Amino acid sequence: MREAIFDVVEERPGAIRATSSDKTQTLTAPSIEELRHDVRELLMATYGDAHVSVRVRLRRPHR
Repeated sequence: MREAIFDVVEERPGAIRATSSDKTQTLTAPSIEELRHDVRELLMATYGDAHVSVRVRLRRPHR
């Protein structure tokens, strides 16, 4: 199984920004759930039906 890894680079109330591990995509959403949904939509647009074989992983920095 392949992974789509996005690193959360900014978190503030109402806006979470994440960048793909290869730095080619950046997404912003109001919540983690919506960010995960947006990543999945990006995968559907990129891979079509094969998107189900890609695991989405959001990484947050250690605090």
